[in-house]
Amino acid sequence: MHKEFTQHDLIRYIYDEMSTYEAQQMAKALEGNWALKEQYIALLESVEVLDTCSLRSPSSTSIDIIMSYSKNSQQRQTPELETLF
Repeated sequence: MHKEFTQHDLIRYIYDEMSTYEAQQMAKALEGNWALKEQYIALLESVEVLDTCSLRSPSSTSIDIIMSYSKNSQQRQTPELETLF
């Protein structure tokens, strides 16, 4: 059976999140499908660049704003108990 691999499958392959069988099938597909291999190489290069990026944590002010927004949104979505009965 011939499986069409997706970009999601390629990412799973790169991050070693496939079963042994799936990884073997992907390796075979990469050998015989140049377009898939090009996608794989592009994704692999992207992962390598992302791994070298230094990321900063958000400021405590940003976290407080997000948490406040989340709390307020949740309160608006939760119906009052009195209205349920």
